[in-house]
Amino acid sequence: MTSVLITDESRFSRLALKKLIEQLRPEWTVQECSSPTEVFTLLQAGGQDGVLIDYHMPQMNGLALADTVLKRFSGFPVALVSANLREQVKGEAESLGVHYLPKPVSEADMAEFIARVEA
Repeated sequence: MTSVLITDESRFSRLALKKLIEQLRPEWTVQECSSPTEVFTLLQAGGQDGVLIDYHMPQMNGLALADTVLKRFSGFPVALVSANLREQVKGEAESLGVHYLPKPVSEADMAEFIARVEA
C-alpha cells in the first residue's frame, strides 16, 4: 500500500493536505508529523513512498529539511509546500530535485505530485 508523509507544524495545513490526498487516493495511507525530528524518526522506520514538507518548519526551513531527506533517504519523491510564491524558493526547490506545491494546494497540483509518487 502506498504511504505519504505530510510534515507541517500547522495541524490545519496537515489536515487539509491529508483530506486532499484521501480524496484523490482513498486507498493510500497518510502519516502526519510536525517537526524535522519526527520526520527523521518516521523515515527511519520506513514505508513511505513520498514526503510533503512545509517551507516554514521549526529547527530548519523546509528546503534544508528536504535536502537532508533526499541525502539520507533516497528513492521517493519529495515536495516542498509553501505559501511563499517567490521564484527564488521555487527555483531552489527544483534545483534540489524537490517538487514545488504552492499553498493553498490545488487538486491539480496534488495530482501532479501523486503521479510522481506512482511513477
